[in-house]
Amino acid sequence: DIIEEQVEKNDIDLIVMGVTGAGKLSELLLGSNTTRVINNLDCPTLTVPASAKYQQINSIAFACDYDNLEDSTAIDELSSLVKFFDAKLKIVNIGKRAERKTYEQELSGRLLEYIFENVNESLNVSNDIDYSIHKRKDDDIVHGINKFVDKHKVDLLVMIPRKHSFFEKLFHESNTKKMAFHSHVPLLTLHDKE
Repeated sequence: DIIEEQVEKNDIDLIVMGVTGAGKLSELLLGSNTTRVINNLDCPTLTVPASAKYQQINSIAFACDYDNLEDSTAIDELSSLVKFFDAKLKIVNIGKRAERKTYEQELSGRLLEYIFENVNESLNVSNDIDYSIHKRKDDDIVHGINKFVDKHKVDLLVMIPRKHSFFEKLFHESNTKKMAFHSHVPLLTLHDKE
């Protein structure tokens, strides 16, 4: 509550929090202060794992499921961030091994290419973002993302947390929450503005 109060009172642009991890039971049942901030505040949050070492941000991975990206204000923020650091952007989607690619997923992938080829001019961001799109299969999303991050020497992972209903929260653990506990690199969560 105090963090939320300070964000509103002081017009905070970014929250930075350390993550020390948690046991399996407490992770499953309770979460952490960090994941509560990520889920409950619309302010961008950078979570830094205890083992992280500072290094220049040259490579940014954006892990996404392709849902609701066409009207995403977070994509504009991500584009500005990539240009600020003059970094390479690696967009990655991890699917279950047994899943077949659907028409909607193919269309969403094409939409994502269109979005990054036509970055919003009003952001003073030119169209030359160095990006690539990767599709990987892994039955464990966290393992798949971490494997990708390690293989491609990613310096920063970006995700857009999705709002889940009360019942969805009971039966579906957020991938963003899991990554906050298990990411090997700093995780930046960006929220779509209403």
